[in-house]
Amino acid sequence: MRCLVLAALWLAAAPPSWAAPGVEARLDTAQVRVGDPLHLELRLRYDRGAEPLLPPLPAMLKDFAVRTETPAPPAIAGGEVEEVRRYELRLYQPGTHQIPALEIAFAQAGGDTVRLATPPLAV
Repeated sequence: MRCLVLAALWLAAAPPSWAAPGVEARLDTAQVRVGDPLHLELRLRYDRGAEPLLPPLPAMLKDFAVRTETPAPPAIAGGEVEEVRRYELRLYQPGTHQIPALEIAFAQAGGDTVRLATPPLAV
């Protein structure tokens, strides 16, 4: 009986099998001239067993010309991955534009999917 209680306490105190994912989006500037480049950076943090599923940015950012930059290899520390994806954007129409909220899904090895969204960004 005592072993059963100890096992239950150990299971209750055990950390989750995967770390909570995180996503952050930022621009290097909020003001550009027509045709000047600006850079969008997506920083993803997730469990090594997860797979990030990004939306098709060129289709979502119709006002922008989108070029994917060569991604840096993900950094792995412990069981977590930190990945930075950078995109060069250009606008060819004057005015105020918006990068909408980007929903990123993280497919976990166990079949669960966690969805996170970035806040919209104004340019």
